[in-house]
Amino acid sequence: MDIEIKKKDGQRYTLNDFGFKVESVTVESIEIEKDYKTKENTNGRIRLSTQYRKRNIKVECYVISTKLNDNPRLRDEFYALTTSKDPILIRELRRTVPLNYRFIQPTKDDYQDIDEYNNLVLNHEPFNNNHYVNGRQYQVICNGVIEPKEVGRKIQFSLDFETDELPFAESIGTSLELEKRPDRELWSNDMLIPFDEEDTRRKYSFTNVYNNSVYYHGNVPNDQFNLFKKVTVVLGKDVKATEIFKFTLGNSDVMTIEGANLKKGDKIVYDGVQTFRNGIPINDLASNAQPKFYPGWNNFEFNQQVKSVTFDLKFYYLWGVDMPILVTPIRGRSIPLYVSTTETSKLGSDIVLQFEIVEDEFNYQIVRGLQKRWTISRVQGSNDKREYVVFIIDRQTHGKKQLVSVSCRYKPLDIIKHTRVYETIDGSFTADKFLKQIFDNTGLKYKINGSLGSSQFENAGEGESLEDLIKKFCSHFDVEFDIEFNNKKGTYTFVFTPFLNKNASYHIDDEINANNMKVEEDSSELYTYAVGYGDYDEEEGSTAAGFVMKFEHPSIKDYGRYDAPPIKDGRIKDEEVMHQKLQSLIESSVKTSISLDFIALNEHYPNAVPKVADIVKINHSILGINEFVRIVDVKTVRDKDNIIVKQDVTLGDFKRVDRYKKRVSEAAAAVGKLGGQNSFVHTYKVTTAKTNAAIKTTQRQQEDNATKDIKATKEDGTVVNLSSADIVIDANGNLKLK
Repeated sequence: MDIEIKKKDGQRYTLNDFGFKVESVTVESIEIEKDYKTKENTNGRIRLSTQYRKRNIKVECYVISTKLNDNPRLRDEFYALTTSKDPILIRELRRTVPLNYRFIQPTKDDYQDIDEYNNLVLNHEPFNNNHYVNGRQYQVICNGVIEPKEVGRKIQFSLDFETDELPFAESIGTSLELEKRPDRELWSNDMLIPFDEEDTRRKYSFTNVYNNSVYYHGNVPNDQFNLFKKVTVVLGKDVKATEIFKFTLGNSDVMTIEGANLKKGDKIVYDGVQTFRNGIPINDLASNAQPKFYPGWNNFEFNQQVKSVTFDLKFYYLWGVDMPILVTPIRGRSIPLYVSTTETSKLGSDIVLQFEIVEDEFNYQIVRGLQKRWTISRVQGSNDKREYVVFIIDRQTHGKKQLVSVSCRYKPLDIIKHTRVYETIDGSFTADKFLKQIFDNTGLKYKINGSLGSSQFENAGEGESLEDLIKKFCSHFDVEFDIEFNNKKGTYTFVFTPFLNKNASYHIDDEINANNMKVEEDSSELYTYAVGYGDYDEEEGSTAAGFVMKFEHPSIKDYGRYDAPPIKDGRIKDEEVMHQKLQSLIESSVKTSISLDFIALNEHYPNAVPKVADIVKINHSILGINEFVRIVDVKTVRDKDNIIVKQDVTLGDFKRVDRYKKRVSEAAAAVGKLGGQNSFVHTYKVTTAKTNAAIKTTQRQQEDNATKDIKATKEDGTVVNLSSADIVIDANGNLKLK
């Protein structure tokens, strides 16, 4: 670690050049100054202005002298290097990885090298020298008194710098240096500078133009007189004193020159608060307006064709920009990578991240070194700590370079695929007991929403993957799961629930936020006939079923008989429940889905971000859709600046929601007679009741005329709302409303 100091006279050096070792560099956030006023008889206060004022940068360092009487000299030398009445420019340098000790077999000839300042000379590879961390610098001045602390030959220093005029970091290089392709040390990946030297975002010189655009790469507008910018215009024709020369730039005020006889070839320079003609100030003839540059594209235009125009400016940064993704090797430090990503999320928590890298001088280290099991993070921004594991790497030639296609799996899903349970799981297990056994020592957590009861398992485990066991669990207890991530603790939690849903605060409309909407009906597994076997012990099997129920759907008259796989469940002892299960099987055999291109409206609707399991109201005037639908698939494309540019959304069978509502209504009528130790009934009731509650909550959020809640009357006459009620099994094994 180190800092580079550049003085006003051009002298440039690092503290390490003089033997001073930097231990830490802390760049604090900007101090924000707010101005308020109060108004009589009015609560609160009125904010008049908010401005960025300054920031502090703290540097801890030390030096070890060769002898005690050399301490005063080193102390004075440090003062000379760091203190000045004039501001200085500082840059931060760091190593890629920490220096490590080497352990060797000692001999009488072995010794440890030290430098002239008595610091250890550690053996490390040249690539691990200190490097500039970015292409930005701060103009600072030493704040306060330096108080060195001496402990023998070690002298400790604490530097406290304060930004001088501006609290912003500024680019080392200027726009013209970027255009002319200078030394790459002037720039860094996190400044959002395009790598392609022919990219139009690196063009700042134009000839024979009326209008065009220039790109400003900073995230703080260059709109003040004390921010470096200089625009030079060479006129393409004469301008009489009676005429006006006009120059417009983005959101800047119109710049004019009036009352001057301007000649073809005259050089007009806008510099700070001054306007020059051929080196002579003409502020009295020019408007007070000056060029201003804002993040992104800035369009410019003249009222004549000019011979040339050049934009020479620096870029200013409030702080470092977000790094779209970080690539972390199995061993070593994370590396930022600017690349477009595609993230696909499906119901059932199947989440895959994909991207392509074209080899260049900036990503050479990643392209050549990338291996399976490396991890990817910061997919959704700098605060996103979720991790993805690389599992597919496809390398192809791209001219004389490589094109690498990478596929990554969400880390918790990767864990359950590669974790196996070797113990035998056999017998009756509660949901919690089963999950506790299979999640043990995985580093993953789990949570159960609701009371699921127990289920019988046979010969589970015995080398099965955790993924397969989770699928069995979901099948036995009729649940779905989601994965929650705690960003502070870095933990993943599998959440199991009867009907996975999230209440959406937005809706989807073909006239507002959706394009290319289409409805697809899949009848590849169409069923019109089904048979159910119920009320038997597992030892006896379905051949000893207490009842066999056959179900024919009315559509059998139109389509003919298509047999569904039989339902064999001895736990079902009520014929009405079996009837409902058979009906649901047949009705769900035809799957209707909706797909669309979602238009991000983050500027006005920041919460309108579609996510898997959202239940949303969807409207389509032409297709005649007005339904509540659950999102089952979201494909999100982000550009290298971590901005969502495209989202493909698939919504599941929208008729399923109506079926769930119908099942809840029918179940309510039968709640009094479905007793006994029937775990399926219990699960069925809980599932449908919670589903109905979720749907109704969503409806209440989006519609004023929400439907009434479904209610049931208990034995004691108490009326219970099924949308919020719990259904439990008492000590006698009877189903009860709580």
